[in-house]
Amino acid sequence: MTVATGPWDAVAVDVLERLRAGDEAAAWAAIDAAAAAADEVAVPGPAAGFREVGRTLYWSHRALPEYVRLQQEQVRRYEEAGGPVTRLAGVLYDLAAFTWPGWGDDVRPEAERAGREAACRCAELRADPRYADADFPLTAAMAHWVVGAHALAARELDEARAAFERARDRTCAAGADDALDRGYLALADVLARPRDPHAERAFEAVVAELTDRGGEEPDFLRDQLVTARRVFEQRLGHELRG
Repeated sequence: MTVATGPWDAVAVDVLERLRAGDEAAAWAAIDAAAAAADEVAVPGPAAGFREVGRTLYWSHRALPEYVRLQQEQVRRYEEAGGPVTRLAGVLYDLAAFTWPGWGDDVRPEAERAGREAACRCAELRADPRYADADFPLTAAMAHWVVGAHALAARELDEARAAFERARDRTCAAGADDALDRGYLALADVLARPRDPHAERAFEAVVAELTDRGGEEPDFLRDQLVTARRVFEQRLGHELRG
């Protein structure tokens, strides 16, 4: 039995049980009713309340299959309503990011496929010149990174590297820190050429750089790179170090 610990968690528990029972219509109706009764929601509009429930499903209950279905319903609603495109892109990005196996989580093939499709659609929206002045909740670099991340998971290393190059180009154009982009470019090279000392040194240099910086974010980025390497070396059948 799943236990609720807060107002939105109680809704999420109800939604989770309904989804696992195969009653999507009742699950979405429960979110709609909770959002209508709430004083405020994180994101008003056709999918009000879905963000709160989705984050609770993922972070508190680790219910990834149900989270994927919820995100897909959000996408459907935003498409049916005609936008806003910025929120649609944000939902697609979250779906892509949370279904990426590089975090070290167990992701089913169907969820991974849904995530990759979402990544590609998100990048298309983010790059569409019609929305050049739109206030997206993600940078252009993030959109390219998540495409590359899913290509890496699919063992399509050339495509992954190309996406990470595009991400780094956008990062540098924005005057932002490109350490993570350099790390993923090096990771793609390590996976493609596991015995190449140059690729190994480039990867280790970024890991060392982030370690030397210290702090919560650099440590998170370093650990993300190290975990992704472990996950995808195992997928590719490479001999693990140490």
